Amino acid sequence: MSTKHKMYPKVFSEGQIGTVTIPNRIAFPAWQVNYANTDGTVSDN
Repeated sequence: MSTKHKMYPKVFSEGQIGTVTIPNRIAFPAWQVNYANTDGTVSDN
C-alpha cells in the first residue's frame, strides 16, 4: 500500500448512498473537468 493510501484509506474504499454502492469516494464536479456550461450548469458532455 502506498503512503497516500495509508493517509487516506477510505478514499479508495467502497461507499454507500442509500441502496447504491459506489466503488470509491472520488468525484469530479463538471466544472473541474471543463464540462460545465458558462453559467455553471452541467453540459451534455
